[in-house]
Amino acid sequence: MKKVFLMIFILFVTGCSCEYNMVINNDTISENVNIAIPSDVTDSETIDNQTSYPLSVYSDRTNYYSFFKNEKDGNYNLNYSFIHNIKKFSKSYFFVSCFKSNDVSIDESSISINTSDKFNCIKMADGAYLDDVKVNITTDLKVLDNNADTVSGKTYTWLFNENDYNKSISIKLEKIKKPSKDNSTSRSSSFSYGLLILVIVVAICVIIVIFIRYRNKKSNDF
Repeated sequence: MKKVFLMIFILFVTGCSCEYNMVINNDTISENVNIAIPSDVTDSETIDNQTSYPLSVYSDRTNYYSFFKNEKDGNYNLNYSFIHNIKKFSKSYFFVSCFKSNDVSIDESSISINTSDKFNCIKMADGAYLDDVKVNITTDLKVLDNNADTVSGKTYTWLFNENDYNKSISIKLEKIKKPSKDNSTSRSSSFSYGLLILVIVVAICVIIVIFIRYRNKKSNDF
């Protein structure tokens, strides 16, 4: 099943383009791949035959991409999507297929994604190729370093085509620090102690008020 994606492009040698979108946060990477194939070089039945089997996300075939197809603006548009645990993203089918090597490094303070210097999904070994590929990485995390071709707001973009595909993707992001359990427990304990002290103070005040009223009443009785 892993060859399904490449088989599509063996049939359609020219005119194909792809937009590869990633949304990164602390714990997950959402992967969304849009492939546009001109409708004048194939037909819907052929597309359906080539995409009739689910595409495995990882080599162990435990997860599969969500898939849908539509026809718009003179293209058959194929869409594959999946939300990865960030620790498994380096094994993503599309990411593995398009780069000879890649590295996704995660520590307590940062996330780094680095690939080899050649994008293999422009010119493939079987003779097929894509006219152009746009890779977008969007994130709310602070970007510490990157080699994107263009940046627009929170989106970092790399452009690949037959004249410009011998380059890497590199980006480093600062993780949002999560409060430790110890700090959470400490704050919770402080709140509980504070509430207990407040209750005791209120109770003492109520007792004093009752005592004063009782004493005044006794005085008036005499």
